[in-house]
Amino acid sequence: MPAYSISAQHNQAKTWQVRWAVSSFLASRTPVIQLGLQKSINSNWAISAEYGWSTYGMLDKKWYPDTVRENFTYQKFRAEVKHFTSITELSNNLKTHLYWSIEGVYMPERYAKQTDYFYRKGQQYDYYSSRIKSNVYATSFHIGAEWRFKQKLVLDTYAGLGPRIIYIKHHNTVFGYDPPDTGTKIRLFESRRDNTEGWHRTLHVALGFKLGYYIF
Repeated sequence: MPAYSISAQHNQAKTWQVRWAVSSFLASRTPVIQLGLQKSINSNWAISAEYGWSTYGMLDKKWYPDTVRENFTYQKFRAEVKHFTSITELSNNLKTHLYWSIEGVYMPERYAKQTDYFYRKGQQYDYYSSRIKSNVYATSFHIGAEWRFKQKLVLDTYAGLGPRIIYIKHHNTVFGYDPPDTGTKIRLFESRRDNTEGWHRTLHVALGFKLGYYIF
């Protein structure tokens, strides 16, 4: 009877979380409403997947009044594998689950720019207008903690580092513009990577928090 009782409780344990990456909405350049699911495989392992809807169109006039990007659209796809290393019971209702994880991110971006230039294989091209394809690939190693309240509500905090690779391609370009020399003026949140086609490598910094709720 005790063995049956323990087995029944284990089978009834909820292993699926619905999750909201709150800090992704606060991202400076590419804010998203990012929602997803996390599945606990066992007490040590879990996997999750999320999708982010762009909120740039809601915020561009207020947050980015001087932007040079036009018709800026993007999405965010994210997957993660977690390994929980320890559990600390802070009270009867609150437990902390420490973990490390590996995250992968893919974010395709599309936008247009006017009266600018770019380099293709070392050759400069000036243009009246151009559509720009920017594909972002990133992976990172995380250290984090899930703060679980009554095994229902979850606050997930994390920090991590890894490589980020960006591929830039210009297309539907109208050539012929000779841009004036404007010095070194830099617009807030604007990237100059799109002035050079090809692959760009940089550091990916992951820092934020998420809210979760066990549904079944």
